[in-house]
Parts: sequence; C-alpha cells; structure tokens
Amino acid sequence: MDREARICACGQHGFVGLTKWHTALFDPEDLDIIAGHLWCVDAKRGRAYAVRAVGPKCARRFVHMHREVVSASQGQDVDHKNHDGIDNRKANLRTATRSQNNANQRPRAGKSRFKGVHWHRQSGKWHAQIRKGSLRKSLGLFECEEDAARAYDAEAVQLHGQFAATNETLNLYGDHK
Repeated sequence: MDREARICACGQHGFVGLTKWHTALFDPEDLDIIAGHLWCVDAKRGRAYAVRAVGPKCARRFVHMHREVVSASQGQDVDHKNHDGIDNRKANLRTATRSQNNANQRPRAGKSRFKGVHWHRQSGKWHAQIRKGSLRKSLGLFECEEDAARAYDAEAVQLHGQFAATNETLNLYGDHK
C-alpha cells in the first residue's frame, strides 16, 4: 500500500495510507503537517486512530494525527464528531473536555443495544441512566427498551448539548432482530 500523503483529485480532502490497510483523511491545507511522516494505525477496542512514532526506540512516544491537525494542547481532548478516528478533517474534529468527549461515545456492549440503557434484574424492567463526570442520574425504569432509550436521549441533549451522542443520532432505533 502506498503510504504517501496525497490530495484527492476532487481537491476536497487529502488521504494517507496507514498500516493494516486503513486510510486516514485530512484537509488539503494540512498536507504540510501530514506529509513526510510514516503514519500507522492504532486500533484498539474497535477504534482506530492515525498515529506516528516520535523519538528513539528506547523513549518512543506516539503522536495522534487529530491532535496535530487541531494543535491540541496537553490535557485537552479532541473529539471526532462522526466517531471515525481516522477521519481527521477539521469539520469532523473539535476540542473538548474529557467529559464532553465521553458524552460522544458509542454505546458499550451489554444486554441493551441502546446507549444509557441496561436491564434491571430486580425489577424486570429497562433502566435508563446518564453520567456526567463522576455523577450518575437515574432516569427511571421502563417496560419498553425504546422508551428507556428515548428518556436517555432527552436528558443527554439537555446535559451534553452538541456533544450528546444520542441513540437517535447513532441510528440505533432501526429494525433490530
């Protein structure tokens, strides 16, 4: 695979090949930042990010492409709006606090397919809850899993605003067998 950074023929975005057959996207004006480096993919827990190694082997550290594109300071998170860690176009990136970045996560694996919903064994109902930082707020018990998800969505928009990754925006309400 060619791993040289290039601008697409359409001129709207750039791309660079990573390891493991991944390709990262970036804006054409960021070509100077991206070109001349050997970018790799850091793929863990179902997420992939473009990284490059810096320093000698004994003291190597990794730099994330999205942090370089937005010039993020230390301690500042960078959030991918569309949840694609190798889409590093500025329209997809925003600086965020750790709490805001966590609010824009996909749901975790569990009995429910919805974010913010789990099965409450003692009551035999679906429980909706939301977190902000270390605080958890119970949103109630529901007979229907979708009703619990809608309760989570409403509270997420109130609590997290533009950073809220709701079940609706994640397209989780569709047909599910």
